[in-house]
Amino acid sequence: MGEGAHPYFERLKEAVWQTYQAAHPACGPIQEWRGQEIVDFQEELSEKVNGRISEKWFYTHIKSANTGKLPRIDMLDLLSQYAGHANWKAFQHAERMNEQAAVPSIAEEEAILVQKRPQKIAAKWWGIGAIALGGMLIVALLGLTSQATYTFCFVDADTGKAIEAGEQIAVSRLIEGETPVVKYGNKQACIQIEAESGKMLELVVQAPYYQSDTIRRNYREGSHEETIRLKVDDYALMIHLFSTSNLKDWKKRRRQLDEIISDEARIFQVYEGMGVEMYNKEEFINKLTSPLKSLKQIEVIQTQYDEDQRIKALRFIQRGE
Repeated sequence: MGEGAHPYFERLKEAVWQTYQAAHPACGPIQEWRGQEIVDFQEELSEKVNGRISEKWFYTHIKSANTGKLPRIDMLDLLSQYAGHANWKAFQHAERMNEQAAVPSIAEEEAILVQKRPQKIAAKWWGIGAIALGGMLIVALLGLTSQATYTFCFVDADTGKAIEAGEQIAVSRLIEGETPVVKYGNKQACIQIEAESGKMLELVVQAPYYQSDTIRRNYREGSHEETIRLKVDDYALMIHLFSTSNLKDWKKRRRQLDEIISDEARIFQVYEGMGVEMYNKEEFINKLTSPLKSLKQIEVIQTQYDEDQRIKALRFIQRGE
């Protein structure tokens, strides 16, 4: 978008500051943070969204003048989650909705024009406006009584069978100006969502070892049932199988892991309760290729991929520790 700060990134920084200030009223503007303030913010990121930014990154992207070049998408997702949104895309969507809400409606513009006209003409237009407004109110009231119910069932894109452990399917509903509402599937891997008249339904679907998907539907009154096919997250599933299988060819396993994981990958082990540990690529590969007797079952929570379709970010839990 040429030179100059990226508008949505500047708003994201403001949203992050407002979120932090709610718990730390004495803090100044985010661009003025230094030293201990940055350390305290790093700790809060780790506690709330299991993520971390370096002090160098903070000075580069938060304190320095922005030239319009955005940080990496995983960092934008991290800050967006801290500010109460599902990801960077959801944050931008909420901002666009706020912009549209700020644009005067046709009725408001008509009222402004009427005020500028002679009183006689104004009276005529006010009469017409009143009729139009009354009609709009009637339509709005009628719309409140209508509702749509969507039932989505999730199946494996390859086998066509219902996804196992359907209760672990998380569906986040993106709502304008609000924190996403999360619902979980049932044993049949289905979920039911109620939609209000005139509002688009936008959902982000996440299931263990499947690629995340986004569902968008325009409002249609009545009941609707759909089958959604989710694609397997092959690399996440491969890592899980590596941690539980008894493979003897360790060199081949290390070579395969080296191919699917980016050299700059950020890998986090999440502990139940509170706590997170970060690994680099080599440390994680060593963990997965350690002797089987000391290896526990690894469950992958989340993966992100770079442009070359290599894992650039991964979060996991290790069972049995």
